[in-house]
Amino acid sequence: MRMRQLLAVSAAACVVAVAVPSSAQAGTKTVNGCPPGHVCVYDANPSGPTYAKPVFSTEGGFSHRSIPVKRIFNNGKKHPGADHIYYHGKAGWGEFRGCLHFHESANTAMDKGTFADLSGYTLNPVIQSAYWGDECPANRPVLQLDIHGDGKGWITPGS
Repeated sequence: MRMRQLLAVSAAACVVAVAVPSSAQAGTKTVNGCPPGHVCVYDANPSGPTYAKPVFSTEGGFSHRSIPVKRIFNNGKKHPGADHIYYHGKAGWGEFRGCLHFHESANTAMDKGTFADLSGYTLNPVIQSAYWGDECPANRPVLQLDIHGDGKGWITPGS
């Protein structure tokens, strides 16, 4: 009797092990040197192997920093209420801010909406803060610029 129970439990464990999803799902891959569950800052556009490593990476938010930035990327994992990155920074021309969706695909390339590219902007942009939050509202796209630096004239590039 005990042997039959042991065999039944072993068989059930094998079935459960087969049903577990593979690790190729969203939020489980390192993308351009950014570990799963992290927000990463790059000081160059990470399009080639030379720029595959972020200059700053964290699982938590940050504030009161001055990190040179060309691209910020959200490789966060799905977590309702805390899987989008809200960020803010400054440059010689004003301020920038945005909200980034978490990286959902199993791709090892950054998906649209998961990163903001500041490589085309001069005068040394630096990211100052980032925090995890809920869904991005319509009035907070991936990237907004305030070229006057007064917090009143936010524009969305390309719109």
